[in-house]
Amino acid sequence: MIRNEVQRHSLSLQVVAMLGRYLDEEQLAAGDPIPPTRELAERFGVSVPVVREAIAELAGQGRLTRTQGRATVSRLPNAVDLEGMFRSRMRREADAVLQFHDYRRLLEVGAARLAAARATADDVAIMRQRLTAWRGLPQDSPELLEADIALHRAIAEAARNDLVLMSMDAVAALLYDARVVGWRGWVNAGKTIDHIADAHAAIIDAIEAGDPELAEREMQRHLDQAGFGLHAELDE
Repeated sequence: MIRNEVQRHSLSLQVVAMLGRYLDEEQLAAGDPIPPTRELAERFGVSVPVVREAIAELAGQGRLTRTQGRATVSRLPNAVDLEGMFRSRMRREADAVLQFHDYRRLLEVGAARLAAARATADDVAIMRQRLTAWRGLPQDSPELLEADIALHRAIAEAARNDLVLMSMDAVAALLYDARVVGWRGWVNAGKTIDHIADAHAAIIDAIEAGDPELAEREMQRHLDQAGFGLHAELDE
């Protein structure tokens, strides 16, 4: 019995891979129906139950959408799917906040470099508008952290890379929690909002100047501030 279950499990995973390749090769757009289950079973040379298992797996991965009484349709994974994966994985990690900060550094430094090479005057104007809005908020308000996220998203938007933007959106809520911890450590250490405001302005200046190396350095400097706040709070 165990051997049969292993064989069946292995077969369904093979069909998952084949069906995934089919979706890619056919370039199905979101909402396009896939062939009926029986037709797929004949195509792949397997039973209908095995195909159903493969469809269920791909639905769980965000590649397909199943609705009772309707055809199964193609779906493109999005930031919500990616966020769920991050949450599931990091829920088990004791140092999740610090790991997210490392990930944020990798993501946002690269985004700043791309933004410096690709940003338009309109992009820079949006960044400066969001920085002005951020400066005008009380230092102890939750809106301050939300405005910080919006400013950093404007930089990611200027990077003109869908994967970068999707990654930013996927970790936004998770990084909000890290920002809460880091901001508390920053304030308790006697630091002020002015230092962070200056760092934000320097990043935008570098992007406006079209200098990827400088944008990278300024973003690194800013994220060093965030890291300082995190360690100030967590290392107590």
